[in-house]
Amino acid sequence: MLQQYDMTISKLVQLILNLSYIQRKALLKKGQQLFVRGTRSFRKSCQIPVKYSTFDRMYSDTIMNLSQGGAFVKTNRPIFIGEDILMHFNIEKTGETIKVKGEVIRASPTGIGIEFKDVNSKVAHGIKNFLKQN
Repeated sequence: MLQQYDMTISKLVQLILNLSYIQRKALLKKGQQLFVRGTRSFRKSCQIPVKYSTFDRMYSDTIMNLSQGGAFVKTNRPIFIGEDILMHFNIEKTGETIKVKGEVIRASPTGIGIEFKDVNSKVAHGIKNFLKQN
Protein backbone atom coordinates (compact mmCIF):
# COMPACT_ATOMS: atom_id res chain seq x y z
CA MET A 1 0.00 0.00 0.00
CA LEU A 2 2.79 2.42 0.89
CA GLN A 3 4.56 1.75 -2.42
CA GLN A 4 1.34 2.52 -4.32
CA TYR A 5 1.02 5.78 -2.36
CA ASP A 6 4.63 6.71 -3.26
CA MET A 7 3.90 6.05 -6.96
CA THR A 8 0.80 8.26 -6.83
CA ILE A 9 2.76 11.12 -5.25
CA SER A 10 5.51 10.69 -7.83
CA LYS A 11 3.00 10.83 -10.70
CA LEU A 12 1.34 13.88 -9.19
CA VAL A 13 4.67 15.70 -8.82
CA GLN A 14 5.56 14.85 -12.42
CA LEU A 15 2.21 16.20 -13.66
CA ILE A 16 2.78 19.44 -11.77
CA LEU A 17 6.32 19.79 -13.10
CA ASN A 18 5.00 19.40 -16.64
CA LEU A 19 2.62 22.35 -16.21
CA SER A 20 3.60 25.77 -17.50
CA TYR A 21 4.49 28.48 -14.99
CA ILE A 22 1.07 30.11 -15.43
CA GLN A 23 -0.72 26.78 -14.93
CA ARG A 24 1.29 26.06 -11.76
CA LYS A 25 0.48 29.52 -10.45
CA ALA A 26 -3.25 28.98 -11.14
CA LEU A 27 -3.11 25.57 -9.44
CA LEU A 28 -1.47 27.09 -6.38
CA LYS A 29 -4.09 29.85 -6.21
CA LYS A 30 -6.90 27.29 -6.44
CA GLY A 31 -5.30 25.20 -3.68
CA GLN A 32 -5.06 28.26 -1.45
CA GLN A 33 -8.72 29.09 -2.09
CA LEU A 34 -9.75 25.56 -1.15
CA PHE A 35 -7.68 25.75 2.03
CA VAL A 36 -9.23 29.08 3.02
CA ARG A 37 -12.74 27.78 2.27
CA GLY A 38 -12.04 24.84 4.55
CA THR A 39 -11.52 27.31 7.39
CA ARG A 40 -14.48 29.57 6.66
CA SER A 41 -15.22 32.29 9.14
CA PHE A 42 -18.51 32.79 10.97
CA ARG A 43 -21.43 33.48 8.64
CA LYS A 44 -24.56 35.27 9.82
CA SER A 45 -27.89 34.45 8.19
CA CYS A 46 -29.71 37.50 6.88
CA GLN A 47 -31.90 38.81 4.08
CA ILE A 48 -30.23 41.98 2.87
CA PRO A 49 -31.24 43.47 -0.47
CA VAL A 50 -28.15 43.92 -2.67
CA LYS A 51 -27.40 45.59 -5.97
CA TYR A 52 -24.37 44.25 -7.79
CA SER A 53 -22.82 44.55 -11.17
CA THR A 54 -20.66 42.38 -13.38
CA PHE A 55 -18.65 43.67 -16.33
CA ASP A 56 -21.81 44.07 -18.41
CA ARG A 57 -24.94 44.02 -16.23
CA MET A 58 -26.56 45.27 -13.04
CA TYR A 59 -28.59 42.94 -10.77
CA SER A 60 -30.77 43.18 -7.66
CA ASP A 61 -31.03 40.14 -5.39
CA THR A 62 -30.72 39.16 -1.71
CA ILE A 63 -27.72 38.37 0.49
CA MET A 64 -28.67 35.24 2.47
CA ASN A 65 -25.58 35.10 4.68
CA LEU A 66 -22.67 37.40 5.34
CA SER A 67 -19.20 36.96 6.82
CA GLN A 68 -16.14 39.13 7.22
CA GLY A 69 -14.73 37.64 4.01
CA GLY A 70 -17.74 37.18 1.76
CA ALA A 71 -21.41 36.59 1.17
CA PHE A 72 -23.88 34.19 -0.38
CA VAL A 73 -26.34 35.88 -2.75
CA LYS A 74 -29.59 34.12 -3.64
CA THR A 75 -30.01 34.34 -7.40
CA ASN A 76 -30.94 32.26 -10.42
CA ARG A 77 -29.02 34.49 -12.82
CA PRO A 78 -26.23 33.06 -15.02
CA ILE A 79 -23.15 34.36 -13.19
CA PHE A 80 -19.99 32.31 -13.46
CA ILE A 81 -17.14 31.38 -11.14
CA GLY A 82 -14.28 33.83 -11.52
CA GLU A 83 -16.43 36.83 -12.45
CA ASP A 84 -15.60 40.07 -10.67
CA ILE A 85 -18.52 41.97 -9.19
CA LEU A 86 -19.14 45.24 -7.38
CA MET A 87 -21.72 45.04 -4.57
CA HIS A 88 -23.79 47.79 -2.89
CA PHE A 89 -25.94 47.06 0.16
CA ASN A 90 -27.09 48.63 3.42
CA ILE A 91 -26.30 47.04 6.76
CA GLU A 92 -29.47 46.27 8.70
CA LYS A 93 -30.28 48.51 11.71
CA THR A 94 -27.35 50.90 11.12
CA GLY A 95 -28.30 51.91 7.58
CA GLU A 96 -24.60 51.97 6.74
CA THR A 97 -23.97 51.62 2.99
CA ILE A 98 -21.38 49.04 2.01
CA LYS A 99 -19.66 49.13 -1.37
CA VAL A 100 -17.26 46.25 -1.91
CA LYS A 101 -15.56 44.41 -4.76
CA GLY A 102 -15.78 40.64 -4.91
CA GLU A 103 -15.19 37.55 -6.98
CA VAL A 104 -17.64 34.71 -7.56
CA ILE A 105 -15.98 31.63 -6.06
CA ARG A 106 -19.01 29.34 -6.05
CA ALA A 107 -22.12 29.07 -8.21
CA SER A 108 -25.12 26.83 -7.66
CA PRO A 109 -28.73 26.70 -8.82
CA THR A 110 -29.73 28.66 -5.70
CA GLY A 111 -27.09 31.40 -5.76
CA ILE A 112 -23.48 32.53 -5.79
CA GLY A 113 -20.74 32.62 -3.19
CA ILE A 114 -18.76 35.86 -3.20
CA GLU A 115 -15.29 36.39 -1.78
CA PHE A 116 -14.65 40.04 -0.95
CA LYS A 117 -11.56 41.71 -2.45
CA ASP A 118 -9.71 44.87 -1.42
CA VAL A 119 -11.85 45.48 1.68
CA ASN A 120 -11.17 48.89 3.20
CA SER A 121 -11.33 49.52 6.96
CA LYS A 122 -14.75 51.23 6.81
CA VAL A 123 -16.33 48.23 5.08
CA ALA A 124 -14.57 45.76 7.39
CA HIS A 125 -15.79 47.72 10.43
CA GLY A 126 -19.39 47.88 9.12
CA ILE A 127 -19.51 44.14 8.47
CA LYS A 128 -17.90 43.36 11.82
CA ASN A 129 -20.54 45.46 13.62
CA PHE A 130 -23.32 43.67 11.72
CA LEU A 131 -21.92 40.25 12.66
CA LYS A 132 -21.93 41.26 16.36
CA GLN A 133 -25.63 42.26 16.30
CA ASN A 134 -28.24 39.89 17.73
